This record gives sequence, C-alpha cells and structure tokens, in this order.
Amino acid sequence: MNDSNGNPIWQLPGSNATNSSGFSSAITSITWGTDPTGGGSNPLVGSLTQGTTYLWQITVLDSNGNAAVTQVQYQP
Repeated sequence: MNDSNGNPIWQLPGSNATNSSGFSSAITSITWGTDPTGGGSNPLVGSLTQGTTYLWQITVLDSNGNAAVTQVQYQP
C-alpha cells in the first residue's frame, strides 16, 4: 500500500524479505499491522487516516513467472 504520492507505507512480504514467495491465496483478508507471512513486515504508519486516498496494489505471479498487477485507490 502506498500513500497518494506513491510512497510505500506497507509491503507484504516486506522489501527486505529473503523469501519473496508472497502468501497463500487462501488468505482472503489481512488485519492492519499483521503480516500473514510471519515475516514481521510492519506498516510505516500506525493506522490509515479517514478521508485520505491510498493506493493499494497486488501483484500475482504464476509458476511460469508471468505477472499480473492491479492497483486501486482506497479511502477509509
């Protein structure tokens, strides 16, 4: 997740993760501040600000190395 200027505020797995395999597709929701990968990635902000626009992005990779990326705006 990035702020409206494109600055990262939380990345899963974390940017310094040695295992960049992501997380299982069985995970359908993530609680703010809880890293489902167990890698200890923490957001740079304690909570999101009401009325502020954030950019949420997900990248999916298949076993052949093909990637699909989508990004949407989110405003709590």
